[in-house]
Order: sequence, then structure tokens, then C-alpha cells
Amino acid sequence: MARKASGQDRSSRYRTREKGVFTRDTPGSRSLARGLLLLRAFRTGITAVSNAEFAAFSGLPRSTVSRLTRTLVDAGFLDYHSATSTYRLGPPLLTLGANARRTSDVLRLALPRMRRLADQLMVNVGLAVAALGRAWLAGIGTEERERALQQLSARYGSRWKPLESAIGSSVAQVRALGWCDVNYRKGELTSIAMPLTFDGLRVHALNLSYPETSASHQERYAKSLLNLGKELMDSFAAREGAASG
Repeated sequence: MARKASGQDRSSRYRTREKGVFTRDTPGSRSLARGLLLLRAFRTGITAVSNAEFAAFSGLPRSTVSRLTRTLVDAGFLDYHSATSTYRLGPPLLTLGANARRTSDVLRLALPRMRRLADQLMVNVGLAVAALGRAWLAGIGTEERERALQQLSARYGSRWKPLESAIGSSVAQVRALGWCDVNYRKGELTSIAMPLTFDGLRVHALNLSYPETSASHQERYAKSLLNLGKELMDSFAAREGAASG
């Protein structure tokens, strides 16, 4: 009679399939993780970054940043602009981003519904792996959230404490209401967001933003956001069930 595998001798791949969460016992590549961290410096509106800015963003020593950017340039993932001594994203990353967008099952399901809701409410609707980071943090597991918070603490340094408190409040708001809200450019724009969970995929976040002058409609916006989120998760689950059946 076959012996049932114990928690210690089951392979990490088996545990990944069992829990639906990526698990590996072997350590990852620290150099690769640092290089990928630098690429995260290219956020919305930021198209060129210097070594000093990479170092400030990542918290890594300038000498380490210089070695990493050299490797990224050699591999084609960064382009160096000598006139400004800055780096820009290379063509391979643009191709990867376009492929990720084109092949995303979640986006294919979500975009028509998002456009419809945006037109109905006259608001902006967005979807990403971390569309609004606080909702995403509320949706991921405890261990992953703790790792993310540690990374944020290291990045923000002395500015971390008030941000940590605000994130904690947002996580509590998601647990109580299913969504959280954040004000951008105080008095101008508000965004509300909810986490989305899809079997076998990373946690996503769905957000809806509107001018502060429309704040009186927040309850209506939140209800529409929650309904859209539920529709997306149900549609994805039904699609996966039909495919596996």
C-alpha cells in the first residue's frame, strides 16, 4: 500500500498544485531579484532613470546598481542615453509587456465590462496586478503581505511609519467593506479599489477613480465596483470550469 506523502517529503511542485500558491524549496537568485527591482523604477510617467535614482528607489549601493544596469544594458533590457546619463526601457521589455497584455485571460474578460461601467458612471476603471496597492495588499496571503511590507519599509525609511498606518487602515477597510479608498492630490481625485482573486493566478486589483466633486456618489461607485469584481471572478471561474471539464 502506497504511503501518503508527509508535509516534509512532498515536493514543492506537489504543494504548489495542492495550495494553488507557487512554492519552491530552493532559494531564488538574489542578483536577478535585484535587477528586476530596478526595472520597477519605471512607473507611470517615468521614462528615464539615472543610476542615482535607481539607487534611491531600490536602496542598493551605487556600485551594485552600476553592475546591474551594465548587465541589463548588455542584455538589451535597458537602453543607455549618453546625453542625459539615464536609462530607458529596452525593446525586449516592451515586447514582453505587450505579450502579457495580449495573452491575459483576465484582461480579455474584463476590458469590455470595464469600458461599459466607465461609460455608465463617467469614471475611470482600471485593472492590474497592483492597480491600487493597498487593495492588492489586502488580498494577498499573510506571508506575502509581510514580505511586501518589509520591502516597503526598507524603501521608505523614515517616511514609513505614517504610510504603514495608512496601509493598515486600508487593509482593515477591505476586510470590512470589500473595498478601500485613497485620495490623490487631496481635494481633486479619489480612487476606490478591491482585490480580485482568480484560481491559479496572482491576486489582481480593480479600481475606479472619480473627481472629488463626485464624492457624494461614492456608495453607488463602490457598489458598482463590487458587482463588477464579482462578475469578473465568477466569469473566470466558469470559464476555467468549462475548460477543465
